[in-house]
Parts: sequence; C-alpha cells; structure tokens
Amino acid sequence: MKKNPIRTVLCVLLSILLLFSGAFAALAEEPPVDDPPIEDPIVVSEPIDETQETVARLHICYHKVNPKKPTGHVFLYLENLSDETLMVGVYDLPPNEGVSIGSFGFTRSDGFGIYYNTESYLYANDETPTLCLSDDLTREELAKFSHRLLYSNTWDFIFFNCTAFAFMMWNTAARPFLMPLLFPVFSLLQLKLYGAGELPGMFFPQRDRIYRMRGTGSNARLEIVSDKSIKDE
Repeated sequence: MKKNPIRTVLCVLLSILLLFSGAFAALAEEPPVDDPPIEDPIVVSEPIDETQETVARLHICYHKVNPKKPTGHVFLYLENLSDETLMVGVYDLPPNEGVSIGSFGFTRSDGFGIYYNTESYLYANDETPTLCLSDDLTREELAKFSHRLLYSNTWDFIFFNCTAFAFMMWNTAARPFLMPLLFPVFSLLQLKLYGAGELPGMFFPQRDRIYRMRGTGSNARLEIVSDKSIKDE
C-alpha cells in the first residue's frame, strides 16, 4: 500500500507546529520570583514633651506654731523629684532636696514678704505635726509657679497674709482649687476636707541657706536672714 505523500507532509507539519507551540508557551511563562525578605517594621515614636514631665512635688501645709494658741501658719514646701537643679523663684533647688516658701509679716525681723527655708529650719525637727495637701508638678507647671513667685513678694495682714499667699501660689500650678479663707485655722479645715496628711519630713537646710527675697520680677534677689528672724517665733 502506497503512502499518501500529502498526508505524510501534513503530519510532519502538524508535528513541527505542536513542537513550536510548546516552546513558545514555555517562553511566555514568567520566571518564578522569590518572596521579598521580611523587614522589621519602622516604629515612629512620638516626640517626648519635656514640659509635661513631672519634676517636683508641691505641698501646701499648716503648722500649729504654738500649741497653747489657736493660731497657725500656712506655707508651701516644694520637693525636687528630678535629677537636675530646679529654679524656684530665685532659689536653686538641688536634686533630692526641698525648700519651704512662706510669706511673713510682723513675726520676721527682716521685713515683710517671701522667705525661703524658714519653715524648714524651724519645723523640720518639731514634734508638732505639719499637715499638708500635695500635688505633683510638671516642668511647665513649675515654670508658672516660679514666675508667679517672683511677682508676689508682699504681705498684708488681711488680704495677703500667709494663707492668701500660699493658696494663691498653690492655685497657680496645683490641684484641687482651694478657696483662700484668710485665716490659717479656717484653711486647715479645707485642707482636711481634701484629705491632707502629715508631711513625712522636710529637708533641713544649713543656716546660710535661709533667705529673705528682696525686690520683685527681674530685680528679685536673695538675702541671708538675720539670726533674729529665725528666733522670734
């Protein structure tokens, strides 16, 4: 039986066509791509606002000066909780120390106004408890407190006595808001209402670190008090 040459040619052409089709299909396929390496996520941290960092603890305190009398004294005590020296008015407060701040009138021999460390020197080792309300201050709050202190160097028996001064300074930077009640004994009731407790202790300053503030604002300066000012209770 003779082979049909046309059929033979068609078979050969068909085979060649199928062969080239497979080759083109293989070329058309994309080469496999390796998975990209897994990278550590980039963490974007929020910038730290240093003005909101807690740097100090403010106490507003009542001390009964003479157990035989109904009167007392209201003052402020500020602790440095940071690892740097803080400026408090015109006073440099080192780390891990505290400073008392009070306004005095006739009971101090160096004149009316703001005194630093007088209460700490007189009351630190006193057996009579000092009752205080406390609040932590940020750097921003301390700056407000310090600025206000520079412009509060005065004293008045009724309108700006020790109580009015201490409450005004407290309300400048701390919470809760306290209503000045003019006289220390009434202020004590308000402090107790907000949960005042006994102050664990005060930093005892050296004699040459007890100051009277002179002047106000940019003219404010410190002056070491006389011996009489720390004896005439």
